[in-house]
Amino acid sequence: MNETYFAAIDLGTNKIAGAVAKKQEDGKLIIISLEEEPTEANAVLYGLVADYQQVLFQIKRLITKLQNSSKVTINNCYIGIGGKLLEKKYPNSIELMNDVINSASKLTPAINLIEVECPILCTANAVLSDQEKNNGCLFIDFGAGCTSFVLYENGEPKKMSATKAGGNLVTKDLTDLQLPFKLAEKLKIKFGNALASTEKIEKIIELSKKTDDEKGFHIKSGQLAYIIEARIRETVDVLLNYLLSINWFNKGTEKRNVVITGGASKLTNLDTLISEKANVNVIIANAGNKIININNFSTMQDAEYSALCGMLLCATEGCKSAKEVVKTVKKKPKKSPIKSYVEKIGQGFDNLFSGKNESFNDTQENNTDK
Repeated sequence: MNETYFAAIDLGTNKIAGAVAKKQEDGKLIIISLEEEPTEANAVLYGLVADYQQVLFQIKRLITKLQNSSKVTINNCYIGIGGKLLEKKYPNSIELMNDVINSASKLTPAINLIEVECPILCTANAVLSDQEKNNGCLFIDFGAGCTSFVLYENGEPKKMSATKAGGNLVTKDLTDLQLPFKLAEKLKIKFGNALASTEKIEKIIELSKKTDDEKGFHIKSGQLAYIIEARIRETVDVLLNYLLSINWFNKGTEKRNVVITGGASKLTNLDTLISEKANVNVIIANAGNKIININNFSTMQDAEYSALCGMLLCATEGCKSAKEVVKTVKKKPKKSPIKSYVEKIGQGFDNLFSGKNESFNDTQENNTDK
């Protein structure tokens, strides 16, 4: 009897990651293969496809790597992108994603890409407990290109949306210090802090030059944290101010929590900043407990792989065996089984934030054009 394998790819602004896995009867994953590579520059922007040909090339290359390392033929592969909830505001990105899917079906051999209609719900199911959903929970996925969020009440997702505020905006702010993007990103990851008040005023961060052509760089840690905190607070304010105004966090029989995940959630003291503002418990979550062989794939215990794990957990269509071939090239790609559930949720946070989210996006676009 052939075993059923599942494949998924997470298209990120900074990284594209894919995995092949089996599922146990209890629904937990056994990872067979994990592959990743940096996303080519400007191929994915703000969590949305910007260059479909480059994205298609990277998907094809990643699937080849997954097939080689897993020894599993991949005809069907789930695909999700962090900015999915932004597409209604940027319809051109929908066309570009469709171009990726349609072009993949015409490759030799053909690849049937199954787009996940709402990756944030799969991610939430991978990291949230039933108790957190029942009590009421704000779940936030901080990505590099965008931030998505879902509001749970009585176990159900009631409101959800996304903003073009991701970790890359923090990095771009740091490039104003005359640093190249890659160096600014390393500076953020290694020394970044979302709370300037926790830094020592006299502490100096120094980056030594590696070649004679490069310049050395130094900055006070407090100054670095001040730049980062300003951007992070702007993002957090958009997410929390309305909920604070209606005292949402203190409603219900249990005090409600904020659960955060995603690569940018690892920024030092981001959880503390949110906790202090909303006076709630903040948890940095990952899907590691849903993976049986996590010791063999320890990197997937990182919060930045929560979305990938979530898609694998939601997957219902197997990769198919090596003897099977996709014959229906012209067939429209299958929708995620959670589509109908997503459609019932409604328009998301658009009304909840009364337009504040949109104005914030406009501000960011102006900033990033500098």
